[in-house]
Amino acid sequence: DPESAAYEIIEKFKASNKLAFEEHYGVSLDKSSEEVLEELAKIQGRLKKGGIPNTKEAAVMLIDDWQRGRIVL
Repeated sequence: DPESAAYEIIEKFKASNKLAFEEHYGVSLDKSSEEVLEELAKIQGRLKKGGIPNTKEAAVMLIDDWQRGRIVL
């Protein structure tokens, strides 16, 4: 489940390096992990029909960025 892994990554950034995450994605970490992922999906234009945030696609993108070193704790 990519969303669960993305929530873990978000929580790690909340605990150790909020600024790096917020500067890279333009998303505040002052919300729940679910809300952060939804906002990230909206900003990245990853939407389903009806404008619903596609959190699965956003989670896959976040995990990919993490694995490739684009975002670092």
